[in-house]
Amino acid sequence: MSTEQKNLAKKPIFDTMQLAGLILAVVALVVMYLIPESEALTRAGINTIGVLVATICLLICRTFPVATIGILLVPMLCQRRFEIVRKRRRNFVIFRRRE
Repeated sequence: MSTEQKNLAKKPIFDTMQLAGLILAVVALVVMYLIPESEALTRAGINTIGVLVATICLLICRTFPVATIGILLVPMLCQRRFEIVRKRRRNFVIFRRRE
């Protein structure tokens, strides 16, 4: 093995800055789910703020490329609460939005 191959084999997947950004983003998303809904701020508002903080952490620490961050976090803004309604006569499931 050459010296370059040995150096590449020892290189970690994330450096400390990228790992810190990933941990901060995960913490922001977990806290987003733990904060209760209030009269001033709805669940959608709390989710938006949590995704925004996670996105900023990932962008500042350059954990992933910008396009990857967009692909991963933009769908999180579109999350909805669904309930599963099962029909007794047929074997299929309907997803209906909870109100």
